Amino acid sequence: MKKLLLALLVGTLLAGCGGDEREGAVESTETESAQVEKINLDDPEIRAKIIAEAIENYEQSGFTNYEGWVKETTGNGHLRALFQVKGMVYGNPEEKRDLHWNPHGQMVSWHPSGNKKSEATYKDGKQVGVAIEWHQNGNKSS
Repeated sequence: MKKLLLALLVGTLLAGCGGDEREGAVESTETESAQVEKINLDDPEIRAKIIAEAIENYEQSGFTNYEGWVKETTGNGHLRALFQVKGMVYGNPEEKRDLHWNPHGQMVSWHPSGNKKSEATYKDGKQVGVAIEWHQNGNKSS
């Protein structure tokens, strides 16, 4: 009996106790054999936390190995876009010019009104799956 209880305890520990504290906030999408974690950016609480932790898009200097969220804001501070990156890459590797972010994960943008403008998923700099776009009034583009 002790062995059975010990095996159940070990199994529980290996499987994990409890769920994700943000249950329903994260979903995995598998597109073209690319496993990417999708976070629910429509949830204001989750989005606010990510915005607080994200670095500004213009802060590229010194972040060549940065992996995480990048935010892009307008001149008056409104959120324009949030996207996940995995380091930086050169647009012209031979000449080491045109250093830019390497998108890896979600990329979401918003209209000035605050309505979602577009959403796409990237893996290692390449778009996977279909990008979704919305009009300023909130209706999906066809």
